[in-house]
Amino acid sequence: MNKIYLLLLAVFAYSSTFAQYPLVTIADIQAVDAQELTAGNDVSPLLGDTVRVQGVVMFDPCDYALSSSSSRVGTWIQDEAGGDFSGMEVLVQGNSNDGDIFNQDITIRFQDNFQPGFLVECTGVVSNFGGSGPSVNTQLILITEETSIVGTGTVDPVVVAISDLMESDGAGGQVQNLVDGEALEGRLVEFQNIAITDVSAGTDGRFFWSLQDADGNKIQMRDVSGHFRNGENDDFCTGGDMTTNTPDLFDALPLQGTQLEWIRGNIVDYNGVYHLAPRDLSDLGPAAAAPPVVADIIRTPVIPSSSDMVTFSVSINDNDGTVTSAEVCYAVDNTSSFVCEPLTDNGSGAWVGSVPGAPDGSYVYYYITATDNDGNTSTFPADGSFEIYQVLDNGITSIENIQATPLSSGASLWDGQTLENIAIEGVITAGSQSYDLGWIYIQEGNGPWSGVTIVPQPGDGLSDLGRGDRIMITQADVAEVFDITRLENVTYTLMSSGNDLPDPVTTLSLEDLAINANNISEEYESVLLSFNNVFVNDTNPDSPSNFGEFQIGSANSAGTGLRVDDRGNDFPFDFNIDSLTQGQALDFVTGIMYRSFGNYKLLPRNLSDIAGFNTEYPKQIITFDIPALNAFGSVNEGAQTVTIDVPGGTDVTALVPEILFEGASIDPANGVANDFSSPVTYTVTAPVDGSTRAYEVTVNVSTSIEGFGANQVAVY
Repeated sequence: MNKIYLLLLAVFAYSSTFAQYPLVTIADIQAVDAQELTAGNDVSPLLGDTVRVQGVVMFDPCDYALSSSSSRVGTWIQDEAGGDFSGMEVLVQGNSNDGDIFNQDITIRFQDNFQPGFLVECTGVVSNFGGSGPSVNTQLILITEETSIVGTGTVDPVVVAISDLMESDGAGGQVQNLVDGEALEGRLVEFQNIAITDVSAGTDGRFFWSLQDADGNKIQMRDVSGHFRNGENDDFCTGGDMTTNTPDLFDALPLQGTQLEWIRGNIVDYNGVYHLAPRDLSDLGPAAAAPPVVADIIRTPVIPSSSDMVTFSVSINDNDGTVTSAEVCYAVDNTSSFVCEPLTDNGSGAWVGSVPGAPDGSYVYYYITATDNDGNTSTFPADGSFEIYQVLDNGITSIENIQATPLSSGASLWDGQTLENIAIEGVITAGSQSYDLGWIYIQEGNGPWSGVTIVPQPGDGLSDLGRGDRIMITQADVAEVFDITRLENVTYTLMSSGNDLPDPVTTLSLEDLAINANNISEEYESVLLSFNNVFVNDTNPDSPSNFGEFQIGSANSAGTGLRVDDRGNDFPFDFNIDSLTQGQALDFVTGIMYRSFGNYKLLPRNLSDIAGFNTEYPKQIITFDIPALNAFGSVNEGAQTVTIDVPGGTDVTALVPEILFEGASIDPANGVANDFSSPVTYTVTAPVDGSTRAYEVTVNVSTSIEGFGANQVAVY
C-alpha cells in the first residue's frame, strides 16, 4: 500500500511540474492582428511567457549550422493542421563557454525527440530575435525540462508567392510585406517558377543568393542548414567537436540565373527582412530553364589609370546548350547611357574584351550579358545593379580610396580584390591587447572615410602593435564582411611609435546615427567618435535576451538611441545591466563606429572610454634576473621592490639584468649594464595613459668563506 501511495504521489508531483505552464497553440504565440501588423508591430502577445506547445518537427537539428560557438541549436515545428501563424522556430540556447547546450540536451532530449515527423511537446520561453528590425523573428527558447514525443505527423508545404512576403519597390529595392507575410513566419512554404539570382561568394565557403519572380519581387536565402552553409557549425549531434554533420559542399554559383520549377523551405525574419531557409538539397526543385552562367570576372588592371584600357576575362558557361554571344556594357560617372563592347570566346571557357580608359577619379559602372542558343539571356549582376571600379592615376594612396563608395550598401568598391603596390598610412587607434578592443583599427585624420578595420594573421606582428603606432600598408586583400570593410593578409611597415591619435569626431548626432542610414553613418565606419553629456536610455535593447549592448541618447528619455557594444576585452560580463542604470547620465562615451546585425554601434575600446569607469593599464615587472650569474630576483609587487642575491666577490658596478615586464617601456632599459652598489629605481610606464610604477631594485652580495683556516668554519 505504501509503495502504491508513493508512486501516486510521484506521478502527481510529475504532473504538477508540467501543469504549472499553460499548454498553448503555436497560433496563440504567433498570431498578431492586422491592425498591429499595419503599424509595423509583429511582437508575440505572449512575449516573455513560459508555455508548453506541441508541433510537428520540420527540420533535423543535427543540420543546424548558424552558431559558430556552439551556443545554440534549433529547428522548426508546425501545427499539423497548418493555417496562418502555425509555424515557429524552437531553440536550445546555452553558454558557449561551457558547452551548455550539450549538458541541457541530456535533460531536454532535443537531439533525440526533435527529429522530422515527430509530434513533440516542449516547454520554453517565448522570445524574439530582432537584428536591425523593425520586425522580429518569434522563437521559443526551451527551458531545461524534458520534452516528449506525443505522436507523429506530416507537414506539407503551402504554395505562396514571393510578393506575400517581399515586394519590389520599383527602384531595385524590396519592401517587407508584414501584413501578409507574418502569418507565414516559421512555416514550410513553396515558391514556384522562380529564378535564382544575386549569387555571391562570402567568407568561409558561404554563398549568398536570392529568389526572384517575373515581377521583380525578391526574397533572400538564409543558410540555416549545414547542407548550404559549407562550414563545421552543424556539430551538435557530433558532440561539439567541430565535425560537420553535412560534409558535402554546396556550390551556388552554377545556379545563377537558373529558373526553378519550385523551391521549399521555412520562413525566417532576419534583420527586418523575410528569408527562405531550405532544409536540404531535396528542397531545390528541378530547373525549368538554364540560361548562361556568368562567373569569375577578372578585371585588369585592378586599379586602372586614365590611360589604361581595362580588359575583362569572364567565365561563361551554359549547362544545357552553348553560349552564342556576350558583352560588357559600361558607363562613366552615371548609369543613364551605357556603351556595350563585345566579348569574344577564347576557346577555353573564358570570354574576353576591353573598354577604353576614363578620366582620373571617375567611377566606371559596368555589367555583363550573355545569351545562349535557346535565346535565354542572363545578366551579371542579376538584380539590375552594376559593378563599379574607380580610375586613379596615382593608385590607392589613402584609406579614403578604400572606403569611399557610391554604393548605397556602403560596400567598398574593392571588395574581393587583392590590392598591390598601394601606399596607405594610418595610426592605430585600437589594438588587440587585453586592455584594448581586441580588434585593430587604423585611421588617418578624422574626416569621413578615414578609418578601416585590419585583421591580423598569425606571425604578421600586427597583434603586437598598439595605439599610436603608425604603419604603411603596401598590399592587402579587401573583404566586406557583415557590412564592414576589412583589410586582410596585410603587408606593412612600422613607420613610428608613440604618435598622437586623431581627435575623436564629436560633431555627429546620436539620433541621426541611430536610424542606421548608410548615407549618414557609413562614412564614419571604423572612425573614432565621442559623444558628450549623454544618457543611458536603454540598458538592454535586446531584452529578454542580453547581448551586452546598451543604448545612449542625447535626452533622458526611453526610445531611439545609438547602440553601444561591450566588445572591449576588459568589459565584465553583463556590464550593461550590472553597472549601468536606466536614465544614467554619462559625461562622455567614446569608441569606434561599427555595424552588425543591421545596426550601427559604438565600440568603446575599454572601460576608460566610458565616463566614470577606469581601465588599469599594465605596468609591472614580472621577472628580474642576472643570467650571467645565474641569479634570479624576487619581485614583491605589493612593496614594489626587487631583491636579488649574487655570489660573494661579484663586481656589482656593471651588472646586466634581463627583465620581463608588462608595459610600454622600462627605465633604465632592459639589457643595459647598471651600477648596483646601491639600490636602483626601475620605472615601468604603462601604454595609453602613460602612468608609471617604480620598483626599487637591491642587489645583495653573499658573504664569502674564502680565507678562513681549516676547522674555523662549520656548516650544518
